[in-house]
Amino acid sequence: MLNFAWISSIITMGVMLGWLFIEDKVWVFLPLVLFPSIMVIVWTMPVFKQIKSIKGEKERLYPHLGK
Repeated sequence: MLNFAWISSIITMGVMLGWLFIEDKVWVFLPLVLFPSIMVIVWTMPVFKQIKSIKGEKERLYPHLGK
């Protein structure tokens, strides 16, 4: 699992590279921003699922804590 700082640096790099090319080549800007964003979503999905399952497990094991 890649850490958040690394992922955010990829996005920042993509945006910065994109701004260099946006004046005459918009088609270069879009993939540089979209690709890292899609990858971040793909990487974080399992984490959110894990957090949800942990919450559900906690409620099942300790129902009196939720009330």
